[in-house]
Amino acid sequence: MALTLSARETAQRESLYLTTRDGVKIAIDVWLPADLKPGKKIPTMMRSTCYWRSYQLSPVGQFMENVGLTPNDFKEGQTWAEAGYALVLVDVRGSGASFGQWSIPWSDDEIADLGEVVDWIIAQPWSNRRVGAYGVSYDGATAEMLTMLNHPAVKAVAPQFNELDLHAHLAWRRTLFDRDRLENMHEVELPHALARKLPSAPYEWKWQYVFAADDFCRDPRCDRVRRHHLLPVRIQRAVRR
Repeated sequence: MALTLSARETAQRESLYLTTRDGVKIAIDVWLPADLKPGKKIPTMMRSTCYWRSYQLSPVGQFMENVGLTPNDFKEGQTWAEAGYALVLVDVRGSGASFGQWSIPWSDDEIADLGEVVDWIIAQPWSNRRVGAYGVSYDGATAEMLTMLNHPAVKAVAPQFNELDLHAHLAWRRTLFDRDRLENMHEVELPHALARKLPSAPYEWKWQYVFAADDFCRDPRCDRVRRHHLLPVRIQRAVRR
C-alpha cells in the first residue's frame, strides 16, 4: 500500500548571522511566507531565546517541515507565515549558535543586541517596519525587556508567561539552586551534545532553568531525578482554576 502526501510549502526559512556593534555574531532564523511576492511588505514577529532557537533536522524531518507536516509544536514558522507574518527567531548572545558570552540573563548587551536585530528587520525589503515580540518563560521576559529600548518599530509585545519582578525571581531561583546543591540534586538536563562537550555545565548555576518546576521528577530515559522546566500547561491549569 502506497501513502501519498498532499501538501504544499507554506514557509521558507533562512539561517544567518548578524554582526553586532562589538563584532559578536548573533544567530537568527528568518521565516517568510513561501508565496511572498516581490515588493509586498509584511509585519514581523520576533522570539528571542537562550534555549536554542532551532534544531538540525534529518532529511525526512526537513521535508516535513518544508511542506507543513511537522507536529504542532514545530510549526511555529509555518503558523506565522500562513497568517501573513515574517518570523525571526534569535539565539541570544552566548547561547545556541550565537557567539559572545552569556554572563547573566537579560544583560544590557543582550537587550541591545535585540534592538539591532529589530534595526536589521526593518531594513529588509519585505518588512513593513512593524515588529512584535512574544514568548513564554525566558523568551517572554526577553520580549518584555525589548520595550526598554523604546524602539519605534516595536509595536506590540506579548509575554505569554513571565515574572513580574525578574530580579526578585532570580534571587529566589538562586536560593533554590543552592538548596538543591546541598542535597546534590542540582543537575539540570541539557542536550546530549552539549552535555558531552561541557560535562560540568549541568551542575552550574548559569545553565539552570530560570523558571523551574516546584517538584523533582524522574526522567524515564535515564532514571535520574531532576528539577525540570515549569511547563506552560501548569500555568494554564492554574488560570482555569
